[in-house]
Amino acid sequence: VARSFEEAQEALHIARALSQEEGVAPFSELGVLHWLYHLPAAVAEDNVYLRHVRALASYDDERDTDLLNTLEAYLDTGGSLVEAAEMLYVHRNTLLHRIERIQELTQLDLRNPQQRLNLTVALKHFHLRS
Repeated sequence: VARSFEEAQEALHIARALSQEEGVAPFSELGVLHWLYHLPAAVAEDNVYLRHVRALASYDDERDTDLLNTLEAYLDTGGSLVEAAEMLYVHRNTLLHRIERIQELTQLDLRNPQQRLNLTVALKHFHLRS
């Protein structure tokens, strides 16, 4: 019972940190998010992708932009410009401009699947620790 309670607490915390407002957050479906939740801070500090995410967050704070949310919407929709633009309530051209700016700032190619995967995981970790 104690273990089930801890798993339920973890699933709830992760769902809240990732802004999941509806539905059920079963522990059995957390997958890599469970690992990220338990990843020691010292290990994460060395991750270049997490540094990119933090740099984008700082850039947004300093310039009142929305690049981090743009990146997350783009990645969460599997790179769909149409879906990401709808999710953000912006025109497709605005989204394209933001994506270009993100690539300039990070020096990453968002068409590269490995870089997209690493950024997605880094974003989730960023939200779990924020």
